[in-house]
Amino acid sequence: MTIPVKRRLIPVLAVLLVAVSAIVVVPSPSAASWQLPRHAMGVYPGWSQSNANSFANEVGRPVEALTLFLDRDSWGEMSSSARGLGGLWRDHPALKVVSFPMSVQGQSLQLGASGALDGDVERIARILVDGGLDGSVIRIGWEHNGTWSKWSSLSDPEVYSTYFRRIVGVFRSVSPNFKFEWNVNIRYVNVDLASYPGDAYVDVIGMDIYNSSLDRKS
Repeated sequence: MTIPVKRRLIPVLAVLLVAVSAIVVVPSPSAASWQLPRHAMGVYPGWSQSNANSFANEVGRPVEALTLFLDRDSWGEMSSSARGLGGLWRDHPALKVVSFPMSVQGQSLQLGASGALDGDVERIARILVDGGLDGSVIRIGWEHNGTWSKWSSLSDPEVYSTYFRRIVGVFRSVSPNFKFEWNVNIRYVNVDLASYPGDAYVDVIGMDIYNSSLDRKS
């Protein structure tokens, strides 16, 4: 079963350096006492505070959300990047949105869904908490409706949603303060509902919208 994204989601805009990300809070029990800042301006700053500061100066308003990424090459590299994010951004007042890869070292979604990677996931969650990023939005397996990521849900949306739920469960066992984003790429209009983990596991629904996907008139 598929459903058009544009009919399922009501967008709240966050501006990125390369893309626009539209997001909406899901009215789930876990989100009952938490509200995402509406019309928040966000940025992908890379690994540079100066990028965030210069962008804020350029547009004349503070950056209210940071889109950050964990390394996907290995669990060891992901651990190092998680420590680096904490060291760099823990004192920044903006909301941190941490992108969590679901396939590390080519490991399959089936392996993650089986629970075999729970210990690795838990280690990342603990590093983020120790680094002051407790309370971040964890953007799990972003743009899963595309073909370019190892965690694409196209071939098996149910195993994707199963692994998503396992990741949420592990993070919540470390801290109840994390929030979780289910994210799609807007270029693909239809999304298989079997890939949706359920409102109990999702606090934010996000859409990535790239300017290269928009029709332009000369």
